[in-house]
Amino acid sequence: MAKIFLVDDSKFMRNIIADILLKGGHTISGEASNGRDAVLNFNKISSDLIIIDFNLPDIDGIETLRRIKKI
Repeated sequence: MAKIFLVDDSKFMRNIIADILLKGGHTISGEASNGRDAVLNFNKISSDLIIIDFNLPDIDGIETLRRIKKI
């Protein structure tokens, strides 16, 4: 199954999403609570998929995705 990187400023939401994914047989390769951490740690985390919240406190989800795609 897939290794998934979760990016959401709400720990509660990360836990709910992780629970659903784990029950489906996936693994959580990493988590970040803001866009900056997601961009900085993306190279360190081996993942097949990234789930990003659009409303993040520092860099919004769209800009986070743009920066990750450049990496």
